[in-house]
Amino acid sequence: MLVAIQSVKYTFECKLADFAKLEKGKHLSDIFWTSEIHPWRLSLYPVRTMHLRCVGRHARNDGRMEENPNNFSLVISQHGHHKSSDDFVSCFLVALHTDPGKKLFWPRKNVFYRIFFTVEGTEIATTKTTDADFVKPGGSWGFLAIVPRKLLLERCYENTCISVNVDLDIQSYPTLPLNATLNLAPLLDDKDSANVEIHVENRTIHAHQSLLVSRSHYFAALFGSGMRETAAHPKTGRAAVTITDFPHHVVLAMLRYLYAGTLDFDPPVTLRELFTVADKYDVRDLRNAAHDGIVANLSPRNVLPQLFKFAHRYTSLKRACLDFVRDRFIEIRKCGAFEAIVEQAHEFDEFAALMGEIVRVIPTREEEGYNEGNGTEEEGDGPGNSMDEN
Repeated sequence: MLVAIQSVKYTFECKLADFAKLEKGKHLSDIFWTSEIHPWRLSLYPVRTMHLRCVGRHARNDGRMEENPNNFSLVISQHGHHKSSDDFVSCFLVALHTDPGKKLFWPRKNVFYRIFFTVEGTEIATTKTTDADFVKPGGSWGFLAIVPRKLLLERCYENTCISVNVDLDIQSYPTLPLNATLNLAPLLDDKDSANVEIHVENRTIHAHQSLLVSRSHYFAALFGSGMRETAAHPKTGRAAVTITDFPHHVVLAMLRYLYAGTLDFDPPVTLRELFTVADKYDVRDLRNAAHDGIVANLSPRNVLPQLFKFAHRYTSLKRACLDFVRDRFIEIRKCGAFEAIVEQAHEFDEFAALMGEIVRVIPTREEEGYNEGNGTEEEGDGPGNSMDEN
């Protein structure tokens, strides 16, 4: 299936009130979003003393590097070499979890970004546009020496507004269309207007039949069939649905999505929980988003546990895991993941069948030897690979 992907450009501005008074250390911007599943923020260091010497494996020739607050001596400035102990302003772009509980994270790849400073709307310092993969929660890329601090201080006269800005060019996947609809979150669990009771773990959630039917194919079929499962409660007269295969917080998360179209869940849920409940109740856009998140978070260490414990029950996830095993076989073998899953073989009814499928997709000895000889196992090489920043 072909998935439509478009490149979308964004510009975000963070105004710096009293820049001259900002203390040394990290200052965080408000959160901004490039999609319903991709939140970001800027991390600003208004005072950073730099030296000519450059150390650290993440330093790059253009001055860009991963954020490391402990390495204050790291510098390859885009402005050229400066005298020892010059003060600069550093800024980094940070990829965040989607939810407050920090369980949901969708990686972002091939992100092109530019960080620049403006005074009263006039650009005074900028980095070049560069690209990076943000594959881990809290992962950050940026520049240690964007602009000399003294240049900004010279512009800090009365009533002057200094801003740090970021241009983002990111691939956008068309998911979560409910986010564009009316937010009906205040109606969820409203006893006065509800005509449906959902019973789960001895608790009741009040909902609305018309909304459930319009946003879930499962509920549309359930209520349209007149099945016994939706018989009216004898005391309240509301249609009653009893759910026994999911915990209360997971069902509540799905309902919050149906009502509000957002992924801001409290208490938190995992991508696996979201996928399974959305699959069961046929909330297709939520299921697809959770599916994409699970696949994007596959790694050499977790792909086999995902496949044997969960993903093999779903055709698309199973195929994604097998493709990952085929493409990253050398790394999976070297990290001991196969030995670990074999030790747990007695826990999996499908162990033999799944191992047979793995054997059919892994590279032959000739292919494996060729790859090792050419170094294609290296992190970040090959199509679809996620670079592990750790």
